[in-house]
Amino acid sequence: MSIKKILEQVLQDAYLTPAMEVEIGRICDNVSELSIEELMALDRLMGALLTGEVVTNP
Repeated sequence: MSIKKILEQVLQDAYLTPAMEVEIGRICDNVSELSIEELMALDRLMGALLTGEVVTNP
């Protein structure tokens, strides 16, 4: 799954699951450079978390 797809799911559900966090970490660890699209999705996700638009789900 891509960061963009995860972002779409997070925004739809209004929460980020631990499994989604792990998947984002795996994606970031396994590529030498993220695409602009992936960086923008990651930035959007971080912004949504900071503003409370979405929350983490333990």
